Amino acid sequence: MTKSMSAHKICAFDQCGKKFIPHDGRMNYCSKECRYSANNAKRKVKMAPHLDLIKIHKTNEAILEKHYRLCEQKGNYVFHLQYLIIEGKFRIDCPTSIGHDESTNKRILKFGNYTLCLEDEKSQTYIIDKLK
Repeated sequence: MTKSMSAHKICAFDQCGKKFIPHDGRMNYCSKECRYSANNAKRKVKMAPHLDLIKIHKTNEAILEKHYRLCEQKGNYVFHLQYLIIEGKFRIDCPTSIGHDESTNKRILKFGNYTLCLEDEKSQTYIIDKLK
């Protein structure tokens, strides 16, 4: 094998795969664009669970905002959990924080700017409130 044949490398970016002659023995990508793209792809994979959680929180908050406005119009802030679940994308299992009301010892779920306080565990009714 000649020296020029062994100097060729294949670009480490999966979507490229070009053969190139590196200027430095540490060079793994044929261009800076391929290096950027490969590193961005790695970052997206690493950040995916975090980004998914952010999406869930934004969706939950948008659904709660809609229901809060409806409750405000009716003047009744107590509703059944099923109304949120019917929306299809509401995730009761992903609050931004969980607490307890000290005076009533009821569970409070915080979703961004909104809180849900468990009114009746048996019937799964909640009181919705907007943080000020």
